[in-house]
Amino acid sequence: NIGMEMVAAPTVLFLDEPTSGLDSTSSKEVCACLKKIAEAGLTIVTVIHQPRYEIFKMFHSVLLLGKGGKTVYLGPSEESLPYFVSLGFQCPPHANPPDFFMDVISGDVARPGHPEFTPSDLFELWEQHTHSKPTRGRSALEMQPLDIMETSTAEVVHSGDLTPSGKAAAEARNRKAASFLVQLFEFTRRALVQFSRDWQGIIFDFILVLIAGVFLGLIYFQVFYVGPAPPTVIAQCPPAMLAYSPSPCRVPRNDPLPGQSCMASLALALAAVSGSLRIFGAERTNFWRESSTGVSTLAYYLGKSIAHMPTIVVAPFLFLILYYQLVTPLASLAGYYLICWLVYWTASGYGYLISVVVPPSMAQLFAVLSVLFNMMFSGALPRFAQLQKILGGVLMYPTYISYIRWSQEAFYLHEIEEYRDIYQDVESGMEIYQYKFSNYSLDLGMIFVIGVVVRIAAYTALELMHRSKRK
Repeated sequence: NIGMEMVAAPTVLFLDEPTSGLDSTSSKEVCACLKKIAEAGLTIVTVIHQPRYEIFKMFHSVLLLGKGGKTVYLGPSEESLPYFVSLGFQCPPHANPPDFFMDVISGDVARPGHPEFTPSDLFELWEQHTHSKPTRGRSALEMQPLDIMETSTAEVVHSGDLTPSGKAAAEARNRKAASFLVQLFEFTRRALVQFSRDWQGIIFDFILVLIAGVFLGLIYFQVFYVGPAPPTVIAQCPPAMLAYSPSPCRVPRNDPLPGQSCMASLALALAAVSGSLRIFGAERTNFWRESSTGVSTLAYYLGKSIAHMPTIVVAPFLFLILYYQLVTPLASLAGYYLICWLVYWTASGYGYLISVVVPPSMAQLFAVLSVLFNMMFSGALPRFAQLQKILGGVLMYPTYISYIRWSQEAFYLHEIEEYRDIYQDVESGMEIYQYKFSNYSLDLGMIFVIGVVVRIAAYTALELMHRSKRK
């Protein structure tokens, strides 16, 4: 892609058949554009396939190679036809000269007056031609390596063909990187343009969370929390049952809140991590190319992250639009949105990290595994009491870095708070999951901190990994 290469502002641009697959008119437009770029000071070297003569004449210098990669002609394009005429080859009327040259080089055209002619003779004829011309005034491209070594520096610089590349080299040496704020603005602006063009992907992300909200809303439609039995009923329980902690007699008669909290966290996490994989993973090659020119990795990372923020803000709201109406919880919508936003934001950070570290072919798999890992150590199933009995409680440590653990507790506490005035004892149900009202602020803070940590890890990986490809 010529445009992608030009973004890096190279000193020399190498192109391999840039007109391949184009019709003759489009090929001419591309080559005309390349000529303007070359005349502006950029050296362009390209391989071209079967050009029409108008395109062939656009090139300042052309190189024709024979079998074994040996030179048949090297010089200005307008002098190529007179050169072959001087050897005795006459281009037929209405024939395309570049095609005629290829016929000569392949041996399909006989040399008049030389019945013993073979295509390999063209190499010696070119050698004789180059040594018969004066050095001064010749194009540097026409000189053989020996000629250049024997020519003074003043003579080489005198050659007009070196002027564009010399200008480009000087500009490359004097080029200064833009300030961090300018780069941040440009990267953010470009990322927003990219998102606007990838509106199908954004719409898909929104539809995904909307469907998840509707699906969970239908599952828990008219499924309400029913607290423990009245104290008079609990008093009739056998003493042995009351001795348990928590007592089966004191637990809620119906508690859908753990299931709601678990499924909401899982749905948001899966939607966020899968949608975030393309933020960095889709343009690895572009980043490596741009990074080699000295642009700020931090500006690039922040620019992409800022441009993705509108999606992170809107998606949780779409999830709650119908979910909140169908489930009809008692707690405030604002509180639910805050928790959903934190989950989506943190899961997006995991998506950033995975897209940077893991090859694209494996990214989706690792994204799902990251959610499953956080789900396994969320305390829903197995519960904390069960994890504490396995391997001496070692499996409790991963629960502290599981953002789903903290989001589930936050969901539960946010809703159960509204039932404290309805039921005398709601803490008995919370004991099953080891939840505490005092943990609500901690829950929100831990989700946010984990989101910050994974984003720092993603930036660090972006900065340190694949350095050999960014040179």
